[in-house]
Amino acid sequence: MKRLTAIILACLVSLPAVAQTQCVPNGAGGMNCYNPNGVTQSMPNGAGGFNTYGPNGMTQTMPNGAGGFNTYGPSGMTQAMPNGGGGLNMYGPNGVTQVQPNGARGFNAYGPNGMQQIQPNGAGGYNIYGR
Repeated sequence: MKRLTAIILACLVSLPAVAQTQCVPNGAGGMNCYNPNGVTQSMPNGAGGFNTYGPNGMTQTMPNGAGGFNTYGPSGMTQAMPNGGGGLNMYGPNGVTQVQPNGARGFNAYGPNGMQQIQPNGAGGYNIYGR
């Protein structure tokens, strides 16, 4: 679950705000995320993290040694840390986003741009709604 969470967080950081995003496994150990603004592809990078390629450039997500992840990309660095409530707090250039389990096998992300809901989609991936 931690690996999948890292991929989903990389997609959240990398994708522009849209109404819906669908993420599905890509057969290479990562995820492809589709939304009206384009496709983002996350792939393992061989260093314990993921590289994410999309319309806004490339981001790299790596474990940070404190139980979370750091994501480095064109808009700066975002740090995700466990928050003690079963979720993560993400600190980045746009502010703080809190990700919490929602009781429906998914997560709710609350941040500066509003709320996003992340739900399993039945295809081995997730759908992301909101913003």
